[in-house]
Amino acid sequence: MDEAHAKLNALDFELGDNGTWSGAVDCDEYGVFPVELRLPEDFPGALPEIVIDRSDLPRRVPHVERSGKICVAPATGVLIDAANPRGVIAETLARARDVLKGLSGANDDDFKKEFLAYWEVGAKGILWSICKASGHSRVIKQASIARTGRDKETILLLADNSSEAQTWASKIGRPVAKQEEAFFVELQSGFIPPDFDEKLSTADVIEIIRRHAASQSESELKAWLAGRHLPTTIVMSIPLEDPNAGRVMIAVRLEQAVGELARRAHKGFRAGHVPADLEMRFTRDVPVTKFHIERFDSDYLLTRGGATGRLLAKTVALVGCGSVNSHVAEHLASLGVGRLRIVEPEVLTSGNVHRHALGASYVGINKAIGMKAQLGLRFPHIQVECREEKVEDVTKKNQDFVMGADLVVIALGDENLELRLNDLLDRRVPRLHVWVEPLGVGGHLLATGVASGTGCYRCLFDVDPSYGIFNKSAFAAPGQHFQRTFSGCAGSFTPFASVDADQAAVEAARHAASILMKAETENVLISWRGSAPDFAQAGFLLSTRGKAFQEGERRRENRFVRSDCPSCHNVIT
Repeated sequence: MDEAHAKLNALDFELGDNGTWSGAVDCDEYGVFPVELRLPEDFPGALPEIVIDRSDLPRRVPHVERSGKICVAPATGVLIDAANPRGVIAETLARARDVLKGLSGANDDDFKKEFLAYWEVGAKGILWSICKASGHSRVIKQASIARTGRDKETILLLADNSSEAQTWASKIGRPVAKQEEAFFVELQSGFIPPDFDEKLSTADVIEIIRRHAASQSESELKAWLAGRHLPTTIVMSIPLEDPNAGRVMIAVRLEQAVGELARRAHKGFRAGHVPADLEMRFTRDVPVTKFHIERFDSDYLLTRGGATGRLLAKTVALVGCGSVNSHVAEHLASLGVGRLRIVEPEVLTSGNVHRHALGASYVGINKAIGMKAQLGLRFPHIQVECREEKVEDVTKKNQDFVMGADLVVIALGDENLELRLNDLLDRRVPRLHVWVEPLGVGGHLLATGVASGTGCYRCLFDVDPSYGIFNKSAFAAPGQHFQRTFSGCAGSFTPFASVDADQAAVEAARHAASILMKAETENVLISWRGSAPDFAQAGFLLSTRGKAFQEGERRRENRFVRSDCPSCHNVIT
């Protein structure tokens, strides 16, 4: 800290009684401006804070906050040479000088990049939105959704139509109290936001729409206002400077006339019956109410979450909703898959809780139904259908529920049933078989039905004269029994941890996304070896294949194909 103080003294900064240093920043032809510099407790591991009195500036400057703090660097992504405190001081002041040189107006477009930082100062309320942020200007719905319990505050939700508002509200388990119209305007160009304390009037909003929206949008808004009454809500979508960054959404409420203005505006009309376009002649200078919008639309959430909109129209069927597929469902939803179909006949039991994606509150509830509720709460874009019955019965009643999907993920832990499904599904639909082995020794994923050639789940199996049918891909030697039980055969289970299930689910979800986006075109077996001291300590033996893998090794191969496979022999040339 002594070096920092020496550097500040050398720059003619003076230390005040409150621990703040007072000095000046020389911006050449733009002037010399007094500033205050504060060293944070974790300096030099953190940059100094530089504050200016905004009233000293002859005009607005981008990157200067309402408090006067000069934003000299992003909050993250800047490495600081903590071993050189003098250099940190000098670099920070140099950056502050560069920011203040924005007085030239050369970087005024940066105001648009920081639009929400300005807009949300003075916002009086919050609107949730599932509206598409682009598209033609249109009438939308503003739904009032009641909150239950201790917090009874009403949520105001913007939706493109009544049906979407009702569906979304049902996902979060809340009723829609009422709906009214609002209007959505897509602006074709951005504009510089008002300053932090600047008020926008009704006339300002109409002028923004006139200058930045298509002429047709302006006409449609005027026609809509002729049939409305104030107050009313207008939502605007603004393109960002970076075309890859999407759009910003803002909303305003046009307020009704009060006092003398109301007396004049309402003359000749019954109370509450003045058309909005007529009343607005008297409210041109009345400030609008600004709203902050919490966006839940797919374009926004998927982009922010590292997902892709290319998967939104895809349908994945999950056969089984146990430990592995429950995590697969979560990961597919987080990647942006829009529709899931889940087949699961069983309810969640207490024995499932520790490694299942659902928690203890879902015990006694069908796993598919529970996942539908859970996914609906976390991922507003997702659509989930469930079948609470065995997959054999589902395929008999409605084969398309599974086969009509773009991809099927099978995680049953029942090799006999998966072999039957392998023969039933054949090459009619791409699918993944995914499973984990006991006690952390590893896991596997088989992609089949992706390519038209050979390679299916049955190809993995062979017959040993001593042990009978066995899975050749297994890391565990054949002839061993891993099932444990607390209540006889009906309560038997294979021991593996939640992290093993989740690792398998991550592999499956990533591979599924690649298949759905046509990046994967092969039938392939992927295997990974875990570090499994519990496996060895329990006295279990590795197979020849298991011994050929190093701990932590992952392999991708297609050598599993059997030339004599009874399921895919008909396509062998």
